[in-house]
Amino acid sequence: MESAADRLARAAQGRVHDVRALLEAGVSPNAPNSFGRTPIQ
Repeated sequence: MESAADRLARAAQGRVHDVRALLEAGVSPNAPNSFGRTPIQ
């Protein structure tokens, strides 16, 4: 199962619709992935 941060990393792939849906569902944009990194890193 992928983490919230892994899902938000889709922004780097240009998958804006997916990212918008996750944010609207309440996923934190600062959630760390399995390596402890946030999407902005």
